Amino acid sequence: MKIPFRLQTLLSWKESQEKASEIKIRKIKRQLLEIEEAICQGDLQRDEEEQCLKRLLAAGIEAGEYLSQREFAEERYREREGQLFKKSLIEGELQEEWERFILRRKERKVLELLKESQGRAFLKQIDKLSQKQSNEIALRAYLKQERDLS
Repeated sequence: MKIPFRLQTLLSWKESQEKASEIKIRKIKRQLLEIEEAICQGDLQRDEEEQCLKRLLAAGIEAGEYLSQREFAEERYREREGQLFKKSLIEGELQEEWERFILRRKERKVLELLKESQGRAFLKQIDKLSQKQSNEIALRAYLKQERDLS
């Protein structure tokens, strides 16, 4: 027997919001992982470039070439700073979505508890009605038996 719940539409909506939030969290985590990998690769590449520049300096690089290489290294540093800023934005977005997800989960759980509570109350009411009907049937049978004996 299906137990009626007047807020089922709201509960279903809250469930879909929670699932959407979960999906968004996974997407944000993927973005965060991608930016972290990009930062890590950039760091490795920057380290290699610095080692190369040191070797060129030891070999006697010209001043113009050195300045060009330093400018390139500074551009890499600015790119890294931009990636770190983007990472912090993504982390903030992830935190906000986690908070929304937790709120949605709490709201859904409250509705589910209400549904369970109403379900128990409904079943209790059905049991009372069933017991009342059983008592009436038993009373009628008893009264009929009494009439037949008299």
